[in-house]
Amino acid sequence: MKKLLLLLLCVPFICFGQTWDMTDYDRYNIVGWGEDGLVAYTLFYSNYDEPHGIEDDYYADYSLNIHDLKTDEILYTEYIEDDIYDNLILDEYNIVVDTSNELHHSDFYKEGHYFLGIEQNYTLEFFEDVVYDIHEDCSCPELNGNISTSTLHVFINYNSGRKQVGSLESEKCYSGFGFKGYYNSPFEDRILLVFSSTESLNGEMRDTKFEFIGCSLNPSTFK
Repeated sequence: MKKLLLLLLCVPFICFGQTWDMTDYDRYNIVGWGEDGLVAYTLFYSNYDEPHGIEDDYYADYSLNIHDLKTDEILYTEYIEDDIYDNLILDEYNIVVDTSNELHHSDFYKEGHYFLGIEQNYTLEFFEDVVYDIHEDCSCPELNGNISTSTLHVFINYNSGRKQVGSLESEKCYSGFGFKGYYNSPFEDRILLVFSSTESLNGEMRDTKFEFIGCSLNPSTFK
């Protein structure tokens, strides 16, 4: 089953204050940007599974990630302690530390329409392929819309041009990926789109997964 969400990019809405964005358990932080299409961020995940082969009842993962906004490839990942990372790694990738980043939020309008502040004439479209939890394999399925898995296809339009910028598949028993907002690169005409998907477990929403998609706003990249 396909669902369509249309986002109109014309009125700016900007969050204020903190650079950490979080749920009750999991969060991320934008660390800095590179002039050649790179962004660095840290991820914090809490879980009760075994971390990297180490037996434990509970653990918390911090990781530093270098993300290529042009290809959406993760160039570097390092598991770190307490959000402490080596600046030499950032220097190696020519990342300029900037923790003053502002997440530009979407603001609900009606029937799946949102206003964003990238620029006039740009719109985001989301198409969602959904597999419903008809066998009730998931705990408290009503918390994630009775979805077993879903794939979100992300498109951006500019005037009469259009391009697909990525697809995100949720894990089983997680909600479909929802759009949280975007960051502007301080060096290029690029944005970083942020999405999240949350597991429902024992009647609570927890264990949120974050995904990031880079997108060029250069009009020549639209066909």
